[in-house]
Amino acid sequence: AAATRALLAQVQQQLAQLKAATEAPQARLNEALRTTAVFFIRGSADFVDPRGAEAVAVRMAGLMKETGARLRVVGHTDETGSDAANQRMSRMRAEAMVHLLTKQGVPSDQLVIVSRRSSALATDDGGAAANRRVTFELAPANEPGR
Repeated sequence: AAATRALLAQVQQQLAQLKAATEAPQARLNEALRTTAVFFIRGSADFVDPRGAEAVAVRMAGLMKETGARLRVVGHTDETGSDAANQRMSRMRAEAMVHLLTKQGVPSDQLVIVSRRSSALATDDGGAAANRRVTFELAPANEPGR
């Protein structure tokens, strides 16, 4: 019985350590980067869900402040339109998200705008609409900002 209690205490301690590690700011940021995208209306830099985009900005800004991270804000487009038009549109989408982040107090030098056009298409079943988005990535400290 004593050995069982000791083993249980050890397992509980390990579980607490794992929980603390996953709740750490960097782990929360990494999860947000992996799972977060903001979507746009076709042919536009207007958000499909402006309130949702604002909520993403609040969340990302908070995580950036906690971790000191720099982010790439990556604009994407679908395959319609010319490469030049898609380049402009993906940049405009990234800039729209950067505007929300700076409104939340994120210094612009912590943000890097990246335009991927339709060269990095989403592979899920969302079709073209899934590609009209902004995603986020960690940016190295020495990568030039906006």
